[in-house]
Amino acid sequence: MKIVCLKEYLIEPLKQFFPSLEIVNSITEDAEIFIAESKDCVKTNLSRMPRLKFVQTARAGYDAADIEYIRERNLTFCNAKGLYSIPIAEDIVNKILIYTTNTLKYLQQKNEKIYKPIQNRYCLSSLCIGFLGTGSIASEAAKRLKSFDCKVIGYKRSKVNKLPYFDELYYGDQLSELLSKSDIVVVTLDLNPSTYHIIDEKSLNSMKKGAAIINIARGEVLDENAIVNALKSEKLSYAGLDVFENEPLSFDSELWRLKQVMITPHASGICHENHEKLFELVKKNITNYINNKELINVVNR
Repeated sequence: MKIVCLKEYLIEPLKQFFPSLEIVNSITEDAEIFIAESKDCVKTNLSRMPRLKFVQTARAGYDAADIEYIRERNLTFCNAKGLYSIPIAEDIVNKILIYTTNTLKYLQQKNEKIYKPIQNRYCLSSLCIGFLGTGSIASEAAKRLKSFDCKVIGYKRSKVNKLPYFDELYYGDQLSELLSKSDIVVVTLDLNPSTYHIIDEKSLNSMKKGAAIINIARGEVLDENAIVNALKSEKLSYAGLDVFENEPLSFDSELWRLKQVMITPHASGICHENHEKLFELVKKNITNYINNKELINVVNR
């Protein structure tokens, strides 16, 4: 069996664990398993592997993958859902605390050598945090936020009675209700046709004046122009953004110039432990595939 692995750091550990398998770092027509980033899981690459059966992506998000072609070929496609939930959850909490403790303002004062306390600080226990999406990332963040005694509410597509760490849940056409109750809105939704620009001028108008927004999902879930306008008009008092409609973020973007914006370069999931976690997932899925067992995180059932 031949495996094509485009994640260089996985090749040697996989070779050591599977000495009988041929593992290479370039596409070859006799490959049965393909391990790569979602952006590499496209027809131009996959069509060059006619014997391919199983595709493993290194990411939780797979909007860049050619899912239509993968389904057409009847390939088994697995993502890395849950792998990055904890570091992203910690990043969410960090971006919230940057907002509530006036960190950006104090950094500006430091640069200007201004020694003056800022009075309008909020304790998390007095705030309502609203999550768009209640998957593993949101759940891990909500779990951590509950230790601050804040109210946590969530919006999801399908109705359930309750979820751990969420005080209230909203569904379907109740999005505006969640937005109107939230002091801080955290976006964790997958990108698909129904979530594209789900936060636009209309939905921003449903939010409290002076509310904050954090996005660690996909840039296209937010209408970036509407976010800029809301920040300029002070409808929004803060935005913590890790993802953008076009990446890397253009030097010309107004977001760079807005003082109340925290920008990170699609880095919320990065942590030292990721390589080991991904290796364990890939190792388990290859083992299961060889033994005809259920694979983890199958997307295209």
